[in-house]
Amino acid sequence: MQKKSKSPEYLKLKKFRGEMLSREKQDHQKAYREKAFTLEEMLPHRRVADELVSLYLSTFETTYRILHVPTFLKQYETYWAGTETADMAFIAKLLAVMAASSCFFSPTTRLNENDTLHSAAGGWIMAVQSWISSINVSSTIDFNMLQIQCILILARQADATDGDVVWISSGSLIRSAMMIGLHRNPARFPKMTRFWAEMRRRLWATILELDLQSALDGGMPPSIDLDEYDCDPPSNYDDEDLTEDLTEDVIPKDAAMVTRSSFQVLLARSLSLRVRVAKLVNSLKFALSYDEALRLSEQLVQYRDNALALFPDNASTSISPESLQFTRSFLMFIMVRFLLVLHRPFSLSVQLSPKFSYSRKICLESSLEMLSQLDAPAVSLPEAQACPHLGQLSGGMFRDEFFHAAITVCVEVSLQASEFSSSKQPPGQLSSLSSLNDLVRSQQDVLVRAVEHTLDTFGSRISPRGKGCKAFIFLAMALASVKARLNGEDALRKVEQVAAKSIKDCERLIRGKAWADIRREDGPVVVTNLNSAAPEVPFDPALVPYESASVSAPPGGQASNHAVAYLLANWLISFGVFSTRREKLKLGIDHNQAPREDLAKFGEAAVQSGKITRQTLNRLKRQEAIMANSAEHYPLFVAASMVLAQHGDLTAMHTDLPSPCRSSRGCVQ
Repeated sequence: MQKKSKSPEYLKLKKFRGEMLSREKQDHQKAYREKAFTLEEMLPHRRVADELVSLYLSTFETTYRILHVPTFLKQYETYWAGTETADMAFIAKLLAVMAASSCFFSPTTRLNENDTLHSAAGGWIMAVQSWISSINVSSTIDFNMLQIQCILILARQADATDGDVVWISSGSLIRSAMMIGLHRNPARFPKMTRFWAEMRRRLWATILELDLQSALDGGMPPSIDLDEYDCDPPSNYDDEDLTEDLTEDVIPKDAAMVTRSSFQVLLARSLSLRVRVAKLVNSLKFALSYDEALRLSEQLVQYRDNALALFPDNASTSISPESLQFTRSFLMFIMVRFLLVLHRPFSLSVQLSPKFSYSRKICLESSLEMLSQLDAPAVSLPEAQACPHLGQLSGGMFRDEFFHAAITVCVEVSLQASEFSSSKQPPGQLSSLSSLNDLVRSQQDVLVRAVEHTLDTFGSRISPRGKGCKAFIFLAMALASVKARLNGEDALRKVEQVAAKSIKDCERLIRGKAWADIRREDGPVVVTNLNSAAPEVPFDPALVPYESASVSAPPGGQASNHAVAYLLANWLISFGVFSTRREKLKLGIDHNQAPREDLAKFGEAAVQSGKITRQTLNRLKRQEAIMANSAEHYPLFVAASMVLAQHGDLTAMHTDLPSPCRSSRGCVQ
């Protein structure tokens, strides 16, 4: 067989990719060769450092506890005052902190005339790695060094700098921590102060969590078993309650009191369960039964709901509302992530057995909930201003999870299209089901818009070094295939067109073009906010075109009637997939006496009291609007059309409808 020649465009892109890889390799070599011992010279102006440090302390330090904030800030002020000799370990720690928080800026934000903040952060990371390699022997492994390595792992993930191989580093970090006994219960060391005992608990919990998350990223098992350590979990202390000269025991704050350590304390409660899930789903021999998966899923949901309920209930907190929102979103994301990895293997088998339908439902709901975290702030921020939002991590940390969630939604739309297509009647029978097609399509449009929004976010987070291009291109191809299938177009041709355009967009981004400029050149693209309530589209049966000839029975026969089956199927979809009842019960805003006022009245009151977030309320409004369209008068009308069509009296239905039933809500008592 003659080998097909490569197109000039393909060869051009392949050459460009080689140039990018060569440039990245040269940057690494340059950093290790020239910047290994010039850490202090790499520090930016103090104004920049102040902003990046403050950003880190209000985001990552409220999730993964690594630093004692008062001690770190004291060292920070001492350094800038210049009253003491610079400590290289502190400078390395400071560079790692700034590199981690730089992810909350746009990839094109400039640090100075020569460098973007993203490229500078990459240099800081490589320089600190070089410095650690130059001194990292057994005698230098101490608490400071472990802190630096933890922050460095965060920075590599957040900035997409070798984040794909972080699992190797996290495993090494666990062994380094065990070398200095961090895995043992501090109570075994009588001379250890209370301050250092708690700091060791915090850092060990952080190291375990970093390893667990990186194991999921790489599809690998966690590096340590639960029976290989006996260090107890950290307590709910504010940093101000802990001082190095502390001699008396301090009573931890109640779990309902939100502190910087609340996230870590709450997450530690589910650690053993999540480690078990990671080991089961990433095992070389997958032997997880569905009954066991459902049991684990129920426990995960319980942990998630109990943890998230603590955040909005507290009116007094030591951290800012913005930090609280980031912490809460981060916690929700991690718990939803484990639900997805647990149910995804079974949801993909739903066509083999209907018993896996629950996993399909959980995967869709969890994926949409995860993608809702990508919603941008209500106020458009300038490029030079930070955006401490979980969606900013889509370029590096959690990029694969956002990608998998979007692909899950694409698979769901494809499955719905297949199921609805296979249920269509032969020509000449019940073409009135075109209205049902409109309903299904409107629901599919909501899912497609969610993926479009994700794709837009992926494009905005592609770095000048090309990180994030693969997820962007593959998701664009998957979305093009789904949309082509829905529109009855040639999927292969659409995928080829979109793939070529996506690759060119990536090339332009790498060459310095801003994503906003590319979007502007492509023309306006409407991206609906996933958390905005869906508008109620009025439905008037009189406006639906029906031809009696197309729904009448053939001569001597009788038209098929599927009204009852349709109503049952619609009821299952409406109340099984789109129902908000379960979540409203958990949030305490479900009132059977006035179901229409749950979100409009009681939901708003819950937001004002801080019980739930505005984001949650808007998502519930959107979901309830979809359910209302699919559960109320619409299916009754379609079923009635089926019955009347069977008896040849469809035309009478249009003229005999009472006037209230011609409105969107009029038939609902």
